Parts: sequence; structure tokens; C-alpha cells
Amino acid sequence: MPVQETGFSATTLNRIGRADPLRWPEWRYVGNSCFDDPRSRFRVLSARERRACFIESLAGFRPGLNDPGRSGAIPAEWFSTRRIARFVLGDPSWRALDLRAPETLQTLRQHLRPLLIARGYQDLDTSHTLGQDQTLTQAITAWALDHGHRGIVYGSRLAVGLTCVAVFEGARFSDVLVSPIDVAEPDLRWAAGILGLTIPARVP
Repeated sequence: MPVQETGFSATTLNRIGRADPLRWPEWRYVGNSCFDDPRSRFRVLSARERRACFIESLAGFRPGLNDPGRSGAIPAEWFSTRRIARFVLGDPSWRALDLRAPETLQTLRQHLRPLLIARGYQDLDTSHTLGQDQTLTQAITAWALDHGHRGIVYGSRLAVGLTCVAVFEGARFSDVLVSPIDVAEPDLRWAAGILGLTIPARVP
């Protein structure tokens, strides 16, 4: 069964980061994220639909499960240290492995069978491809690169209908716009409402 590919050459993506959100991570941090290359051949940036950017970035401000009575708030300092970049993947030949597609899951189930058995899995589904087992998720990255893909598309762990993309180093960005994050940003307010977070009235 053929693996499912997807292209994002004409799709606008977003990334929240510090001064330069589209700066590739330092090499010393490579290997710490779920879709990093296990052989450290390249670096990876996580980009998302705009709403997914906010809900994924703000989730850490929710009260812990052991402290349900505490209200969650987005610190004002977060706004002064973060920027959001909007951009387009500029290469029309850019290809990505689409983990949302059943064809992809079946292909990976077959090709990664020895690893899945060794890790104690009985099957492969999206609960595994979006799980915490970095040995598995990074093996998917290695397989994707070895088979001509330059990124991985997957659903947000907090809103599965929203798209996230792991972009492999070497991708070209166009139409880049980097801007501060406004407290009145509609997608920020949507995410804060979903997560039960309060937004500061003013920021530094």
C-alpha cells in the first residue's frame, strides 16, 4: 500500500518562538524533541496552523492535575519574550509524510515492525505516533528522510483537527512575517478560552 504524502508549498504556517522564531535550534538541543533525527543529520522546526500554535504553546500554563483549584494565567512576560512568525514553505517540490493518513500508518506498521515488536507494541495507530516514545517517533523521522520526505505532518495533540508540521532543515521559507503577539489576537483568545487561561490586561 502506498504511503500518503502531502504538500504545503502554498500553505501558510506559523511558529511561536523568541526573537527569531524561524531560527533552527542549536545542535546541542537536537535529539530532545519527538520528531528530531536520531542520527543528528539535520535539525527540525515545529510549525503549525495558527490556532494550533497557540493551544500547544499555552497548554503548559494550565494548573496541574494535582492542583485543580489554582487558576491558570498567561504571564505578561510571555508576551514580551515571544514572537510569532507566519511563513510559506517556498519549495513546490517539498514533500511530507502525513501521519494523519491511514495509508501512512499501514506503511509504517509494516516497515517498522521489528522496532514495534521490540518496544512491546501490539499495533500502530495515532496514539503511538503522537505518543511520548521518542525512540518510535524519531524512527519515523529517520524513515521519512530515508524515503525522500522533508517533513512530517500530524494532528495537534490538543486539537486533532488542527495541523502541525515538523519541518526538516533545508526547507526554504518565503513571505515571512514576524510580529509581536497581541493580547487581542483572536486565535490566542480562542486557545486561552479552551484551556481556561486568563490573559493579562496589559503587557510590558
